[in-house]
Amino acid sequence: MGFNDGGGAFLPLPVLLAVAGYAYSTWNQIASEHRHGQLERVNEQVGALHSCPCVRVWARVTDTLGFISTTSSPYPGDVTWQVKELYGPLLMCITATQSAWMAMVSQHSPDGTPESFQAAVRRDPQGVQAKAYRDWVREVFMPLNSKAADVLMERVDLLEAQAVDPSLQKLVAHVSVLKVIIKQWAQGDLAAASVVSYPEDLLQKIQQEYLQVKRRQAYLLGIAPTRLHPRPRL
Repeated sequence: MGFNDGGGAFLPLPVLLAVAGYAYSTWNQIASEHRHGQLERVNEQVGALHSCPCVRVWARVTDTLGFISTTSSPYPGDVTWQVKELYGPLLMCITATQSAWMAMVSQHSPDGTPESFQAAVRRDPQGVQAKAYRDWVREVFMPLNSKAADVLMERVDLLEAQAVDPSLQKLVAHVSVLKVIIKQWAQGDLAAASVVSYPEDLLQKIQQEYLQVKRRQAYLLGIAPTRLHPRPRL
């Protein structure tokens, strides 16, 4: 059986199939190249779009919040993200720092008070208390404070307040200065001391904001007894 070309001759079926296959293959290749060209143009456009600072900022915001929305309605996921990415880790680090400080003072202070311990460290940089203090700073306080500062720097957009509290700014400055002090110790300057002290009121402030966020989270999840006002959006 074959195909009549109009002149009375028939094309054999194998030839007909071969021609059809070649035509289909050629068409498919052309279509593929066309799609590939379109894809390259789209990729170029997407690349150009992603290079726009506004788009990068918006992508970071939507990734941080976990949703894409321009409304002012509160979302449980928004508050949960605050707890998970900022206030939870920050509170853990600051609480651990406070506990470690109390443990160090209790163990190394001549009379068990912070004042006596600090006086001993300043009085004799090569004494037992000063050596213990440097060890605790390097091995305990610096890792915890660095983690807290990193969390704060990376998730400052999730802060409950509309402005960064001075205590938080002081924490970041304290960590930065302490890095220099540790290097000076390593170079033999054991009397080097930080001029930026640790913010003593930081734990109380973070605890208050953490509880405020948790109360709003409970309301949004339907388990709070009273209505709380949602955090205003900028």
